[in-house]
Amino acid sequence: MNSFLDDAYALLLKGNVYDGMDMLDRELKTCRNKNSFNEWRNYVSSYVLSHPVKNLIHLCPFTKHSFYKPRGYAGDAELIDFIYGEGHAKNVQLEGIALKIAHHSCNTAAPRAVRYRRELLAQRIEESVNNEENPFILSIAAGHLREIELSPSALNGKVGRFYALDQDKDSVALMQREYGCYNVSASVGSVRQLLSGKIKFSGLSLVYAAGLFDYLVDKVAQRLVEVMFSFLKPGGRMLVANFLPNIPDVGYMESFMDWFLIFRSRDELLKLFETLPKDKVADLIVSFDPDENIVFVEAIKK
Repeated sequence: MNSFLDDAYALLLKGNVYDGMDMLDRELKTCRNKNSFNEWRNYVSSYVLSHPVKNLIHLCPFTKHSFYKPRGYAGDAELIDFIYGEGHAKNVQLEGIALKIAHHSCNTAAPRAVRYRRELLAQRIEESVNNEENPFILSIAAGHLREIELSPSALNGKVGRFYALDQDKDSVALMQREYGCYNVSASVGSVRQLLSGKIKFSGLSLVYAAGLFDYLVDKVAQRLVEVMFSFLKPGGRMLVANFLPNIPDVGYMESFMDWFLIFRSRDELLKLFETLPKDKVADLIVSFDPDENIVFVEAIKK
């Protein structure tokens, strides 16, 4: 079961990075799917992370950042910036095999889906501005709010107020510093504060949570859907996204990146919307990224 680690390592050392990385993605996913969760975790710690291939893979700053979690948690905004090729990632100079590994790991299925997600969010911001003058918008677990850079309307000050909540004070400071001039009001806030009512909003035209639901158990996620919907004005839209099960790079993410998500199918994500008042829901819209690795559910309020 470990021979593929030796084979991939040999390919990488020869400079055949694409085939070596492709082998790792494919075989790690196979190992993950053949074993129980505990068996998989034990295999990763006992074999994958003790193999010398790990040292090569961690030449990739994207992968290494995820594994060592400098901000103390998975999926932080700096990590997402690596996917976007922005911010913190711009300061990283790579060459040789490190550059090739980083290019591969930032262009697999999951990163491509994350970039599409950003584009979709920017589209919804644009639509909100086109539908009404000076809309109020909220992003929950906003990270670095990079989607605003793809929205000409937001950059032209056409959003009445763009609220951005995040638990990470460093992310909030960056949003205030880089986007405060675009009517962005960034503040530290948690899911717990939203669910308890300590943080409230009303009259929103758009509220969304891009990556948050990948980390929430069903009970919390369903309650947050209810709270987000309650923030909307009539005609307002809410959007949540979730990675689908069995994405191609799941084995790589969970082993070399120590990045574990809560995956949901289309039906599992839709189930979180079942407790919304049916007489208040004008429409439920389901969509996917082009490779079908993320599912999006949007609810329109009557």
